[in-house]
Amino acid sequence: MSSPDEIQRKTAFDRLLSVANAQRIRGEPLAAEEACREALQIFPDDPRAAEMLGDALYDLGRLEQAKDEYHKLLEKFHTLASVERKYAKVALELEERARERRMVEEALNNPPDASEARRNAAVAMVLSAAAPGVGQIYNGEITKGAIVLGSFMLSVLVMAFSGGTGLFIKQMLNVMSGGAIGGASAYDYPSMWLLFSFGVGMFSYIYGVIDAPISAAKRGRKAGTE
Repeated sequence: MSSPDEIQRKTAFDRLLSVANAQRIRGEPLAAEEACREALQIFPDDPRAAEMLGDALYDLGRLEQAKDEYHKLLEKFHTLASVERKYAKVALELEERARERRMVEEALNNPPDASEARRNAAVAMVLSAAAPGVGQIYNGEITKGAIVLGSFMLSVLVMAFSGGTGLFIKQMLNVMSGGAIGGASAYDYPSMWLLFSFGVGMFSYIYGVIDAPISAAKRGRKAGTE
């Protein structure tokens, strides 16, 4: 049979754990930490209070301390599945923080060469101006470059073997020159298939020229932070 003193200590311990749990639920981890530490002064080896202390420290963002509390618990009790999961989670978050810190330090110590990034962007734009999609391939975006280049070449082939292409081009030049060229009427519209092919070709060309230098600049910034 428990002594009155033991019953009193147990009652105080349970009350402190209830307070700590309520404080965590209310989003007051600092108060929860204090309650857990008071409870552990009564029963230092109680796993519930130790685990809740680790949880409060985690909520406070003190991951190293939380990890230490979980580690001490696992050394005493080897079958606490919930503590094992929490320990693994904290360890992963600490590793991610360390990785991000290393990336920042590397970026500060080795800032990206702005002139090199501009040079790569210029090369990519020139290549895409010569043949849309080649700039993307230069950037290492093989699939995107192949799609852009393939779309442009297909539209060129369709227009090359289309009977109304010559008339279409003449009409366009006539319209742009304000009728100075003369000849075919601007109202003799080409087929929808020819217009579609022309639209695909123009879109591929414009997209290739604009996207290539932007992608090259992004790649340069990313390389500088790795």
